[in-house]
Amino acid sequence: MVLAMFGAPAWAQGGGGCLGTTRVSVDSSGQQTWGSSMSSVSGDGRFTAFSSLASNLVSGDNNGSRDIFVHDSLTGTTIRASVHSKGAEGAKNSHNPSISADGRYVAFDSLAQNLVPGDTNTDWDVFVHDTKDRRTVRVSLNSAGGQVYGDSRYPSISADGRFVAFESTSSGLVLGDNNKDTDVFLHDTLTGTTSRVSVSSAGAEGDSESYSCAVSDDGRRVVFASYASNLMGGNTWWTCHTYLHDTQTKVTSMVSVNSSSQEADWDSFSPSISGDGRFVSFDTAATNLVPGDTNNNSDVFLRDTLAGTTSRISVGTAGEQGEWGSMYSSVSADGRFVAFESYATTLVPGDTNQSGDIFLRDTLLGTTKRVSLSSDGAQGDGHSTFPSISAAGDYVSFDSDASTLVQSDTNNSTDIFVACTLAPCFNKYCRVEDGSINNYVNLDVNSCDLSQPIVLQLSGGPVGQFTYLLIGAGSNVVSNPAGAVGDLCITGGFFARYRKDLGQISTAGTFSVDISNSLSGGPGFGIPNSSGAAIQSGETWNFQYWFRNPAPKPSGFSEAIAITFK
Repeated sequence: MVLAMFGAPAWAQGGGGCLGTTRVSVDSSGQQTWGSSMSSVSGDGRFTAFSSLASNLVSGDNNGSRDIFVHDSLTGTTIRASVHSKGAEGAKNSHNPSISADGRYVAFDSLAQNLVPGDTNTDWDVFVHDTKDRRTVRVSLNSAGGQVYGDSRYPSISADGRFVAFESTSSGLVLGDNNKDTDVFLHDTLTGTTSRVSVSSAGAEGDSESYSCAVSDDGRRVVFASYASNLMGGNTWWTCHTYLHDTQTKVTSMVSVNSSSQEADWDSFSPSISGDGRFVSFDTAATNLVPGDTNNNSDVFLRDTLAGTTSRISVGTAGEQGEWGSMYSSVSADGRFVAFESYATTLVPGDTNQSGDIFLRDTLLGTTKRVSLSSDGAQGDGHSTFPSISAAGDYVSFDSDASTLVQSDTNNSTDIFVACTLAPCFNKYCRVEDGSINNYVNLDVNSCDLSQPIVLQLSGGPVGQFTYLLIGAGSNVVSNPAGAVGDLCITGGFFARYRKDLGQISTAGTFSVDISNSLSGGPGFGIPNSSGAAIQSGETWNFQYWFRNPAPKPSGFSEAIAITFK
């Protein structure tokens, strides 16, 4: 259980504090895998759905195909969602997950014909898996429940899982589909009806392809990209535009316009919509959406459909425009935060990795920060792409082939990470990079929330050594005390410092202990203070492992960590 909890400690229930960046494309014991991509994060950031070729994320994965998985960052468990209602694995590849706000429902597309009975079309279909009832249904059906022919792909699911938008080449999903092009559809899983949303306000079908859709929380509004010239008047550039269709009013409007409602002079792609449907983000190389756009590159923009304004998102805090392209945005529920990918090096100071990174724009404060960093602030040594943002903007999931975002990333493969965008509740110090060159043993924490287990995890330690946990209210550096090798970083003499005799470091070089006030998951001895009572919310305590070797070998220390408890 302890190892599972450390598989993905970024999410802390009940405001338990931010723990930086963690890898979630891991199995239920926290072990790394390979070949994961295309993530979707739940509304509270707890659940992350993703696609993976890995065969070791769950037991019994023998299909040799890409599957859809869901990782729970609270329990550390990983399950497979691209399965039949009776549990049989899909026979072919599954891609492009979209997860509901509570993490219960996962939409995805798949070539597998054995996920539901009667799937005989040999085409890509869209499915929804209920992780609670373990039931899988196909939603790329017509309103009579009939199977159609043609590929249906790239779903987007509403907050409650009722509505699923997707694109399809099929002409059989609705009556009167005669354009022989890809269209965007919306399926209501409650009523079983399927409607086409890539139409004009008068209901006319598009005269060219429509694709890349996203649905609002309530399923009422759907945004999509389209090359069609007849969805509304004014497409004078004959380019791909972003449109918003309201399923209640039946009105379709162009959102890739400037604040004067002039259409973009270049193609726009990859729209994302806020929970209430008011804000729409998209990327385009258009130069006429905002003043001063002179970088001749793709940028990310945000359209406020209520105020009728358009702003550029992919800029630095001081307004610096990127010298390279920005794309693939994801907008928070209220439209305040927008996550996006960029190759620009001018958006934040110190961007020297020459790779694609994930950034977060706060439209209220006008700030931009990079979130594809390690918990210690180190930049990635590879590309990060395809962000997905939580409802409040406090968590962002993304793909990355970087090996420096978490410790022990040695798979040389793309992984899924979740970054907490809030201020962290802990600070690590006395590390090798801080100058404590002998404190090479890692020390991490899974939560700062006193209402749940708080596990301190030692890794990279000397096998078989006995460990002591040192606890103190202050910090100071004493080098090589009493013959030890390394820096002791907690104030007070040995007997003035709290300590807990623990046990031996495992053959894997790890040791874990629960220091929370509860008895759940560990010895539950709490954290003492001078009065002998447990600590309170808001207090900061410092921790460090001391590992002792049999004489005459010297003892040593892990890096230290200061935790502010919630």
